[in-house]
Amino acid sequence: MHSANHPANHPGAWWADVKVALALLTRLPMGPRGDAEAPDIARAGRVMPLAGALIGLVGAAAFWLSGGLGLPPLVSGLVAVAATILFTGAFHEDGLADRSGAETTLDLWMAVVGPIVLMEMVRRVAGVPLFLVTIGFVVYTYWGDLVLVLLGVALAIELTRRFIGPRAALGLAAAVLLSLLLPGVRALLDYTAYPFQGATHERMAAYLWLTSEGTLGTIAAIMSEFIFIFILFAALLEATGTGQILINLAFALTGRFRGGPAQAAVRRFGRGSGPPR
Repeated sequence: MHSANHPANHPGAWWADVKVALALLTRLPMGPRGDAEAPDIARAGRVMPLAGALIGLVGAAAFWLSGGLGLPPLVSGLVAVAATILFTGAFHEDGLADRSGAETTLDLWMAVVGPIVLMEMVRRVAGVPLFLVTIGFVVYTYWGDLVLVLLGVALAIELTRRFIGPRAALGLAAAVLLSLLLPGVRALLDYTAYPFQGATHERMAAYLWLTSEGTLGTIAAIMSEFIFIFILFAALLEATGTGQILINLAFALTGRFRGGPAQAAVRRFGRGSGPPR
């Protein structure tokens, strides 16, 4: 996919750039991606906004068609997201895999912003306790076994406060601070004295965000390829009333048997139990 045969403003060069941009940003069959060379990709940046606009139009069209069918806004939004995922390939894992071990500066910055966004999602959805546990694991990974020492001291002070009293806890905290005057105690704060000294940001970024073991790896593939489909299917059944039709059909088929309606009611996932109203 070479565009060097035409001047930059030649229509053929513009069309070649469009093909490169669509091949990189979507799943449209515009030719093998390996045919695009670095200069082609660099020059295709001038038309990538057009590819982004096309992706946006696909999502907007899916949302508009879903709304036209009478689906709720939430379900229409899920359909639009699914359409853009199918159109773009979502996270472009192949591009990340191609430069594995040679991450760019943008990759490393995204590896900082991405986990922060995920931890905020955990705080909002699962609550503060799980958020604090997640923060603890991240801090331990960066600082190593020194974190365990600090947590042990904090735990000892907290247990003293709970079982003895605040004054005893305050005295223990003061004793810990005074003990830092001793060289042997200060040596405990040297992270190089422990077996696990923490990981570099490059290693953590590659592992948590850019590899198959990270956020965009196996877990994301399972969510997008299997779990999301079932959630979308259930939302469509709920929105269109098909779920209630299936339940009424189950009652009609089992109502004349002893215990039939009860067994059908038990299978009303997320709807409670008992006979239909």
